[in-house]
Amino acid sequence: MTYETALLLVLSNPVAGREDEFDDWYEDHARQLVEHLDQLHSARRFRYSPGGATTEAPYAHLCLYEFAGGIDASRAAMSQFQEDRAKATREGRPFPAPLSDSMDTARTRSWWFLAAGPRSAEIDVGTDLTTTDETRERSSLTANAAARAHLERHGKP
Repeated sequence: MTYETALLLVLSNPVAGREDEFDDWYEDHARQLVEHLDQLHSARRFRYSPGGATTEAPYAHLCLYEFAGGIDASRAAMSQFQEDRAKATREGRPFPAPLSDSMDTARTRSWWFLAAGPRSAEIDVGTDLTTTDETRERSSLTANAAARAHLERHGKP
C-alpha cells in the first residue's frame, strides 16, 4: 500500500539577538506557504525545550510541513515555489513567503520524509486523555472544520 503524505522537516536557528523578529517572520512565512501551495496542508512550528537526556540541541526551532499528493509532487511543488520566489527576488518583485535575514540560513537543515503507514490517530491532548464519545465528536468537528477551510481556500481536497 502507498501512502501519499510527505513531510518536510526543517531545523533552524535565528540570528543571535533577532529571536523576536525570527518568530514573527516564521509564523507569517509558514501561513503564507500553506495559503500558496495547494499540496501543503499544514505547517507547525516547534521550539526546543531543554531537559531530559539531552541538555543542548544544535537547533532551537523545528517546522513540520505536511504535504499531500505524494513525495515527488510535493518536492516538485516546493522546488518550483523556491525558484519562483528567487526569480521574483532577483527582479525586485514581491512574492509570498519571502525569506528573512533573521534566519541563520547557513545552519538551516531540511529533510523530506514519506509516510510509512497510515495515520494512527489524532487526539487533542489535554489533562484528561480518556476517549469518550464527546471527545471523538469534538475531534471530528475540528478535523471537519479544517477540511472545510482548506476546500474554501483551494477548491479541492
